[in-house]
Amino acid sequence: VVDEDVDIYNIEDVLWALTTRVNPKEDILTICEGGFGQTFQPAERSSAGDRQWTQSNIRFSGAMGIDATRPFIHKDAFERARYNVEVVDLAKFYSPEQIRQAKAGQRDYAKFLAERGI
Repeated sequence: VVDEDVDIYNIEDVLWALTTRVNPKEDILTICEGGFGQTFQPAERSSAGDRQWTQSNIRFSGAMGIDATRPFIHKDAFERARYNVEVVDLAKFYSPEQIRQAKAGQRDYAKFLAERGI
């Protein structure tokens, strides 16, 4: 689970939330195994046995949930820092060729950070 400031369709955003907002001791939830129910993991299905046995004896192998939201009482302390990348005029400091070369050499993660002002 992430907050509204994280784009769930962007893996870089999700990884950022996981690395900056998750306390492993408190925010990773483990759901105990052993309950009756539907098998979701391929490993559960392959080891479940024949169809008749599977229909009556399926046990859930467990699950995990991760809370990557800002702690409610400390929401202000977990605001994402942003820099005004729009106000910096690179042309004041570098030639067009230098800017082009620098951008061409950037990896995707550096581009992601630069575009968002992180």
